Amino acid sequence: MTPVAADIPYHRLRAPADHGSTYIDPPVSIAREMIDRNRTHIAGTELDLLGMPWADVAFAARRELVRQARNYTAQYRDVAPADSAPASQQTERVLMAGHQPQLFHAGVWFKNFALDSVARAQDAVSVNLIIDNDVPRDCSIRVPTGNLEAPRVEHVDWARPTNLTPYEDQVVHDAEQFNSFGERVATSLSPLIQAPLVERIWPWAADLVRGDANPGRAIAAARHRLEGELGLSTLELPLSRVCATSSFRQFASHLLAHLPRLWDIYNTSLAEYRSAHSIRSQAHPVPDLRRDDEWLEAPLWIWSVADPTRRRLFARGTPDGVELTDRHHISTKLVHTADGDGQRAVEQLSALERSGTRIRPRALITTMYVRMVLCDLFLHGIGGAKYDGLTDLFIRRFWNSEPPGFSTISGTLLLPVRRTPAHPRDLHQVDMRLRQLRYHPEQYIALDGLSSPRERQEVERLAASKRRAVADQPSRGKRRARHLEISEANAALQPYVESQRAKLTDQRVRLAEQVRKNVVLSSREYAFCLFPEETLVPLLLEMLPAQP
Repeated sequence: MTPVAADIPYHRLRAPADHGSTYIDPPVSIAREMIDRNRTHIAGTELDLLGMPWADVAFAARRELVRQARNYTAQYRDVAPADSAPASQQTERVLMAGHQPQLFHAGVWFKNFALDSVARAQDAVSVNLIIDNDVPRDCSIRVPTGNLEAPRVEHVDWARPTNLTPYEDQVVHDAEQFNSFGERVATSLSPLIQAPLVERIWPWAADLVRGDANPGRAIAAARHRLEGELGLSTLELPLSRVCATSSFRQFASHLLAHLPRLWDIYNTSLAEYRSAHSIRSQAHPVPDLRRDDEWLEAPLWIWSVADPTRRRLFARGTPDGVELTDRHHISTKLVHTADGDGQRAVEQLSALERSGTRIRPRALITTMYVRMVLCDLFLHGIGGAKYDGLTDLFIRRFWNSEPPGFSTISGTLLLPVRRTPAHPRDLHQVDMRLRQLRYHPEQYIALDGLSSPRERQEVERLAASKRRAVADQPSRGKRRARHLEISEANAALQPYVESQRAKLTDQRVRLAEQVRKNVVLSSREYAFCLFPEETLVPLLLEMLPAQP
C-alpha cells in the first residue's frame, strides 16, 4: 500500500447547485493578504533557476507577461499597447486565471468577471491565460432545442478537430462550417431562447479567423472583445506566447537539467495523491511519467510544425547536457548541466522553436509555473483547484518551498427557460415507496378500509405469519424455508396495495418525464453564448463578491 503524505489535504469541492449561486474560497476579503504573502515569499526566496535568483526571473517574467498581453490584446481590442502604457502599469501586481479557448459554460465565464473585479480592487493587472497547448476533444457545443414539452439536445459544430493537434496549430478546413456556426446555433435554440450572445460574438470570430485561420484564437478573441464592451479590463495571452519567453525557457531548461529527481518526485507525489483521494484510475488526475530504458518521460509536450501531433517528451542525460526526443521523428540536444549557464539553454530552446519544434508544459507544470513565476494570485475553477493539491505537494518536494496560495471561483447559471420543480430525488422517493409496497405491504394496508371482515382477517393472518417468520432465527438449513414464507406472505398481500401501486406507478411515469426534461433544461454546462445578454450579464455582475 502506498503511504499517504501528511501534507495532502482533502478538499471536497463541489460546484454550487442553485441558479445564481457561487463557490468562492478563500473569500476575496483576504485577497490583498494572499497577494502580499505570495510577493514577499518570492522576493525572499533563495531558490534559483540555473544559477539566476528566482526573484529576478519571476519579476522579469511578470513584466514580460504584461507587455506581451497588452500587445496581444491590442490586436483586436481597444487596449493601449505596452510601449504606450505607463511604466507603473507594467510592473504592478499581476492576477491571473486561465482556460482553453473554448465556448465554456457560464460558470467558467463568471471567473473572468471575478478576475476583473478582484484585480480592480487590488489595483492589479489581470491576465487570462489561453491554454492553447491542449488538444480539443471536439469542436462543438451542446444546444438545447425542441420545445418545453419535448426538449432535446443537439451537438452543433464549428470545425472538425484534427486528431492530437493542439489548439495553437488547429486550422479551419471548412470556412462555411465555421462561419455558419452562430446562425445554426441560434436556429436550433430559437424555440427556447431568443437573441443568444452567439449572434453577437460569432461575426467577430468569423472575421478574426479569416485573418488568422486559427479557430481557438478567434473564438477567444471574440469572447474577450465582448468582455471589453461589457467593461472588463482584463488582458489575455495564449500560453504558446508565454512559452516563447526567455523566462519560461529558463524554467523548462531547469526542469530538464534536474529530470531524474523531478521524475521521481512527480510519480511518488502522484501515487500518494491517488491514495489520499481513493483514486483507482492510473490515468487520473494525470498519468504517471514513463521510463524507457535510460529515457525518462518529462512533464512536457513536444511536436513540430511539420507534424503537429502532440507527443510525450522523453529525455536522457549526457556528459554535457540532455538529449530530447518524441520517440518518433524529433531528436535534439540541449548542452548544459544542472548548475550551468541558463542563458545558453534559453538560446538553444529559442533556436528549436525557430526551427519548428514546439516544447510546451503539461497541466501540473503549467499551473506550477503560472503560480510560482508569473503572478501574485491565481484564480482557479473547480476542476483546476481539485488537482492543484497535487501541484502543491509537487512544489513542496521539488522546490523545497511553500506553494503560493490560490483562489477557487465558480458559479452556476441556468438558461432562462421555464422548468418544472421535479428533481431526481423526487423520483428516488417514489421508487423507495414502490419498494416498500413490495417488501413491506402490511405497513400500508388500512384494515378499516377493507370491504369485508373476511378480508381483514386474511390480512391480519398473513401479517402475523410474516412477523413470526421475521422474528424467527432458524438454523442455516432452515433459512430458505423462512425466506419462502416471508416471500409468500408479501405476494399474498400485494392485491391489497394494488391501487396504491397503480397511483405511484402513474406518478413515476409523470415524474420521470419531468426529470428528463429538467436534465435537458437545467444543466449548468451550457456554453455562455447560448444565454441572452439581457439576462446573463446583469446576473453575473450581481453574483460578484463585495470587495473590501
